[in-house]
This record gives sequence, structure tokens and C-alpha cells, in this order.
Amino acid sequence: MKQLSEGLAKIDRSQLPGKFKVWCYQFTLYRRVMWPLKMSEIPSSTASKMDGKANSFIRKWLGLPRCLSETGLFGRNTLQLPLQSISLGYMQEKTRLVLELRESTDQTVRNANAKVPTGRKWNAKTEVDRAIGRLQHQEIVGRVQAGRAGLGWGEAPRFWSKASRKERKELVVAEVTRTEEERYKIKAVSQGRQGSWTTWEGVANRNIRWADLWKIPQARLSFLVRSTYDTLPCPRNLHQWFGSEESCPLCRVTGGNLKKATKELAEEAEKGSFWLWLRRKDKCWGKNT
Repeated sequence: MKQLSEGLAKIDRSQLPGKFKVWCYQFTLYRRVMWPLKMSEIPSSTASKMDGKANSFIRKWLGLPRCLSETGLFGRNTLQLPLQSISLGYMQEKTRLVLELRESTDQTVRNANAKVPTGRKWNAKTEVDRAIGRLQHQEIVGRVQAGRAGLGWGEAPRFWSKASRKERKELVVAEVTRTEEERYKIKAVSQGRQGSWTTWEGVANRNIRWADLWKIPQARLSFLVRSTYDTLPCPRNLHQWFGSEESCPLCRVTGGNLKKATKELAEEAEKGSFWLWLRRKDKCWGKNT
């Protein structure tokens, strides 16, 4: 925790732009923190606190509001950012450690039955057993075709019984990662405002990579993220955040009168559009000669 705090403070004091600070954190400090998290007896609650501290700096560097959920930063959503969560990295490393001890080539290490303590909030051994059970169940179900593609179309899945030791480790880690991503999705569905993207239809997903991130200006990137998760400082959000009454910037109408004025304005615009449609063939609309 101390190493993370000092590293974040050093990056924050630098004169680099916000995107460069995020890059320094993701490719230097993040990887330096992962090794102690894997080898030390650190509970998952501590990893969650570290994740929250790092997320506050990421929001600050990218110009995002503090109310933005971690689902918007790390989830596989309509808009995906190239960021990695400390909590998810902690789970992945602990999962690898359990498999390395359990399937070690050394008989003494396998018989030692070493425990990997992760606290009461999340248990690595239990999650590994669940992931293996799901993989074995998928093998029993067999290959399932999804969508309108024909039978046998697509890449053949890797089954648990036919996988090597290295492939089994990759399968279990991928299954644990998928479970955590499902938790992000469930959290997004429960959020009425920031999770409204879950109800969008016919919207193509956008996966922003680091190569794309360098080409996007800082202000545009911040606007893109905030507009996707509905955290822009619009009158409705300002009213919810600060309790100020929503008002029109032109006529200063507030409260219920604003809704009434907006409705009347829409009706008058509809009448004007209908009148223009009826007069569309009049000669007065032609070019002046």
C-alpha cells in the first residue's frame, strides 16, 4: 500500500499530461505492485483499497468525475478503455499461484498442500475449484453454436481433459476473469444512470487501445467517457448532484414550468413543421428571378 501511494504521488507530481500519467501507472507501477500481491499474504480487502486509491488518480488524470463507477473504467462495455484493475489482477495472480502449487512438477511441492490465504472476502482455492467445475461442465455440454452461423462454424473450443498444464492454467485464469467481468456487468445493470448503455440496441462496441488513445485529445476523451456513462454536467445531473433546481439557460424557467414550457415549445415546432409541409409547393418558395 505504501509503495503504491508513493508511486502514485510521484507520477502525479510530474509535469506530464494526464494520458501519459495513466500510461506510466499502467506499465510501470501496476506491474511492480502485482508481484508483491501475488507472493505476499495480502487479503483481497487490501487489494480493493489499493484499487480504489489508484482509481481516484486515474479519474483525476483523465478528467473524469469522481462518481464514475469502476465498471466504466475496467468493464467490457460498449466503450472499453485499455485499463487493468488491481483487484482483477490480484485475483488472476492468486489463481496462477494456486495452480502452480497444485500442478507443480515437483512431487514434494504438490504433497505440501500449501495454502494461499486471501482473506474472507474472496478465496482463491474456492474460485479455482468453481472455475474447474464450470470448465468440466462445458466439456460435458460440448460445442454449442450461437447466432445464425452454421454448425461447426468458428474456432473449436479447448476442452479441459485435452488441455496441457499450461493451457489449463490459461483456461482457469480466463474463467475467473470472465466471472469478474460478469460482476461488472451486473453492477452496470443495477445502475440506473451510468448503466443506461445496457439498454441500447444496435450500437457497435468501441474498443479503445493505447494506439487510439494517443490520437484522441484529452478533452475529447473525457467527453467521450462522460457522455457514454451519462456523467456530463448537464442541468439534470447538476440538479441530482447538488440539489439545485433545473432551469433553462435562456428564459430562466425552473421546476414544473420548465417541463410545461418544453412541451409547448415542442408542440409549436410541430405545428410550424406541418405548416411548412402544406406550403411546400407554393411559388413563393422558389428562387427569385
